[in-house]
Amino acid sequence: MPLVKPGRLIAFLGLHRADRYHWSELDIRFARDMAERTWSAVEAARAQAERAERDCSRYIFDTIAEGFMLMDRHWKVMY
Repeated sequence: MPLVKPGRLIAFLGLHRADRYHWSELDIRFARDMAERTWSAVEAARAQAERAERDCSRYIFDTIAEGFMLMDRHWKVMY
């Protein structure tokens, strides 16, 4: 079951049965819903991990006594 967001394939949910089977419209709707819910769970987990990393970094940066600066490879100050 392909999962397409803004016109782009972002994931593919594979479904398999060992025996010959005719997939009904209900089966297909269920598979689409499963793909959507799985992708939502992945996005939520990714966002939670990013928040945790950001919060941890923020805590470290806010509590150090030394000065700190984060720069990109072009010497632009990022933080």
